[in-house]
Amino acid sequence: MIPLIKYVNIEKELPHLTPVLKEALQTDVLYIKQVNKECEHYVKECQQVCVLTDTHYIIYSPYMKEGDYAREYFVFLDETGKTICHIGGNSIKIGGLIRPCENLKLSDAYKHSIRHA
Repeated sequence: MIPLIKYVNIEKELPHLTPVLKEALQTDVLYIKQVNKECEHYVKECQQVCVLTDTHYIIYSPYMKEGDYAREYFVFLDETGKTICHIGGNSIKIGGLIRPCENLKLSDAYKHSIRHA
């Protein structure tokens, strides 16, 4: 059976993404969102964690409930998919910090599979 590909352009958009993270994203084990750099919360977090100024994406587990984020580790990526850092949810609040990835395109097969799930 051919594995279902979630993002058709992930290799082009995130060329430095590690194979493990790419596979986890393609199979819905992990989710990816873009950092909302226009929100006030982002500016405040950057003052405390200066490495976040280079961050463009956050990878996290879809299985962790929002109230349990203190037990989660988030992977922060630059614009090419290179890992910048890992930060525990007890050190950062991501609410309001993330938005959907506008540049990653879902495959037609993936869209079809979620419509019929």
